[in-house]
Amino acid sequence: MSKLVEHSYGKSLIRLFRVTRRGDRHDLRDLTVGVRFEGDFDEAYIEGDNERILPAESIRNTVHALAVKGPIDQVEHFGLTLAEHFLAHNPQISLVRVELAERRWERLPVGGREQGHSFVLGGGERRTATITHNGERAAVVAGIDQLPLLKTAGARFEGFLADRFTDPAPAVERVLAADLTARWTYTHADVTFGPFWQGVRLLLLETFAQHASESMQHTLYAMADAVLATYEEIAEVTLEMPTQEYRPVDLSRFGVKNAGAVYLPSAEPDSLVTATVTRNNKAVR
Repeated sequence: MSKLVEHSYGKSLIRLFRVTRRGDRHDLRDLTVGVRFEGDFDEAYIEGDNERILPAESIRNTVHALAVKGPIDQVEHFGLTLAEHFLAHNPQISLVRVELAERRWERLPVGGREQGHSFVLGGGERRTATITHNGERAAVVAGIDQLPLLKTAGARFEGFLADRFTDPAPAVERVLAADLTARWTYTHADVTFGPFWQGVRLLLLETFAQHASESMQHTLYAMADAVLATYEEIAEVTLEMPTQEYRPVDLSRFGVKNAGAVYLPSAEPDSLVTATVTRNNKAVR
């Protein structure tokens, strides 16, 4: 005899590109949205009864319609709007999870001034948000994806465990490079999300730049700790940094001394460091 223990369904990779026109100045929002439901859907799985299933196309159309009707300047607010809408109109849903990622477009300059309706994609970085709502309480997690960071001073790596397979030599000055993924959990949803996101992003970058690093682990903790020390409204920070290796090229066999000038980067980030730092276990999940 089998038993359905856990289930959810939804719609992923909903693309949304919104243009807000204010005369000659246009503002862009370029989002990818995912929506997932948990609730009273047992009969759909067990009996094939779809009476309580909202079709995936309806989910997509709802996302597009609400993007037309209201502001989507802050991805966190838009995610909350979507979650509240689905809960209000579907009593069979007990929990909604909305995941959003925003690509950032920057204005093209013309004659030294920003042009009103021409843009260039601002790199691979994404602003992210995840909203989890059960009808009574909403948990908001904001974040950053795929932000490349690098510094050429202030980073060491010495005193590590070495066995017979250890290859790297200790480094007193190295290139430290990684792609940052960051997530931070707010203690409540009554937050000015845009300024907070900008502030946390800037603080992470400044700490990375200024920290006297003994390892990527050391710097990762310092970055998360700085955020918690600055923002009481943030309960938990999770950072992930796939590290890219930059090795000095050995040219000694050619009689050329390479004193920290030319490096060979690895093709892709090839090691991973993660950390979750919390304040008194008050994180909202």
